[in-house]
Amino acid sequence: MILELQDAKKKVDRLVLKLQESNSRLRELVYQDALTGLYNHRYFQETLESEMARAKRYQASLSLVLFDIDNFKAVNDSFGHPAGDLVLMNIATAVKGAVRNSDVVARFGGDEFAIILPSTNAAGAKTFAENLRLAVEGIASLIDGQAISATVSLGVVTVLPSQASMSKSELIEIADNNLYQAKQQGRNRVTCSTVGS
Repeated sequence: MILELQDAKKKVDRLVLKLQESNSRLRELVYQDALTGLYNHRYFQETLESEMARAKRYQASLSLVLFDIDNFKAVNDSFGHPAGDLVLMNIATAVKGAVRNSDVVARFGGDEFAIILPSTNAAGAKTFAENLRLAVEGIASLIDGQAISATVSLGVVTVLPSQASMSKSELIEIADNNLYQAKQQGRNRVTCSTVGS
């Protein structure tokens, strides 16, 4: 009887482990962008909300970076979508290498990315964005023996603790407007702003 109970317990333990692995894989599928391996838009939205609440609770700054690839349509048109996918994957790899463990990087959509920088002031966010811009500028994706370079334009916004009541959509809109300004000013640049005093 004891042997039967031990055997049944081992079976249950194996089933529990298998269930945990399946749940972990399901979570990846729900929150991870299949192409880049970054978090997806859904995860970004949920996490930004919780990070804004955390910043409010601890009276900390929070920075948001939105960026996209300059002239990305030309890459797809000239070299095809598989080439565009390779450029996206290479940039995603560079971004993963540039962030801290506490930062959240997500594919926002198409060729646009978002990075949440918790407890990061305006100077730190600007330095991070400039370093990221330079890192991407140095990447060459090899496509059919030809090196394809890409640049990015970045919009950065830092919210100071005094603006804790700001909504998630307002924060995204400001970062997006800064991204638009970076593109209007010639691309391959960073535009920053700070909300609050």
